[in-house]
Amino acid sequence: MMTRHASSNFGLLSIGTALIALLVPLLASGGCGDDTSMPDGGGPHIEIGTGPIGEYTPVADGDTALLVRGSQGGQHVWVGLRAWGLVTSPALIQLRLEGESDGEMLSIPFQVRLTFSDTLPPDADYTQLSGLSLVVIDPDVAFSQPVTIRARVLENRTGGLEAETAVTGLTVEWDPDTILPGGDAGLRDGDAGDGSLPDAGDDLDGAVPDASPGDAAIGDAGAMDAGDGS
Repeated sequence: MMTRHASSNFGLLSIGTALIALLVPLLASGGCGDDTSMPDGGGPHIEIGTGPIGEYTPVADGDTALLVRGSQGGQHVWVGLRAWGLVTSPALIQLRLEGESDGEMLSIPFQVRLTFSDTLPPDADYTQLSGLSLVVIDPDVAFSQPVTIRARVLENRTGGLEAETAVTGLTVEWDPDTILPGGDAGLRDGDAGDGSLPDAGDDLDGAVPDASPGDAAIGDAGAMDAGDGS
C-alpha cells in the first residue's frame, strides 16, 4: 500500500495548503515525539478497505477486489476507509479505480462529502467509513489487468489537511455471492438461473405474489389468486 499526501492523480495542492498539511501535525505534537496511534508515524493517514455498510476488511497490495452485481444492472466494488489524525467533520472523499499499466480510469468519477460515521469500539484511535460504491464501467477491461484503487480525503475543519493512499496490483473478480447458477446476473428470483430478466421472485417482488401457477393473467401482482384461472 502506498501512502502520500499529494498526487497529480487528483490535482496539485496549493502551496499554502501543502504548508498547513506539514505544519499542523508538528504543532499538535508539541515536540513530544511521534503519535504512535498513526500508522505512518505522525501525519494524517488513511487506509483502504472493502465491505458493505458496517463491514470493513483492509485491502493490501496484490489482493483480490470483488466486483458486486448491483440490483439495477450495474456493478461496483465496495470501498471503505479508515482515517487517523484527519477526519472529525464532513470531508471531501475521492475514489478511483485505474489500470496499473497506463492509469486509465476504469470507474465512474466518485467525489462526495461525507462524515466518517461508522460505529467503532470505544478504544478505537481512528474513524471509519464503509459501504462506498465505486462503480466499474467495463468489467471485462478491469478483469484483464492488474488495477489500482486510489483514495484521497480532504478535511476542511482543521485547515485543509489531506491524506492520500493507494493499493496496487489488485485482481478484479466477480463476487461469487452475486453470480447465480445458469448465468442469471440479476436478483435472486426463487427459480435461480432462469436465464432471463430477473423478476425478484416471491421474496423480493414489489407486490403480493400470485399463488396459483394456473393463473392465466400476465403480471398479476395484486391480491393472491385462489386459482380462478382468469
